[in-house]
Amino acid sequence: MVEPHITVKAQGGLSEDKGWISSVKKAVQGYPNFHISMVDVGNFGENVVFLTPSPTRELSDLHKILMNTIKPGDELTKKYFEGANYHFHLTLAGTSWGMTSQELLLVKEGAKDKLLKLPKFKVSFIRVYEKKISGGKYEKLIDIPFQDKF
Repeated sequence: MVEPHITVKAQGGLSEDKGWISSVKKAVQGYPNFHISMVDVGNFGENVVFLTPSPTRELSDLHKILMNTIKPGDELTKKYFEGANYHFHLTLAGTSWGMTSQELLLVKEGAKDKLLKLPKFKVSFIRVYEKKISGGKYEKLIDIPFQDKF
């Protein structure tokens, strides 16, 4: 449905007019690159399996910057479990993509065996996705680079 990515902020507060993009660009301008690794495999109920990235200050700070810039409000923050309740994740599989609960268990076990052994990788930008049509897939809207300090 979409390329692998760590979800740092949900869609709450991202208006269709895209006026928020220039504010986000300014807010992350000069943000330093950082490294991250995957440390666990989890699930959201019985419907989604995901990888959990290592809890880093940079990831948490980035979420706070985006929340303070976009200001989704209390209702949307609660709806998308953002702010203090946010769980960074890289979605691997889900029942919404036609997989069964049994297949998700296999994905979860395979991820524990194979994907948690992957080396750290450099995070050098945020990518904003948009859903072009209702029920369709997410597509890249824009990449916003960080400052290269490595």
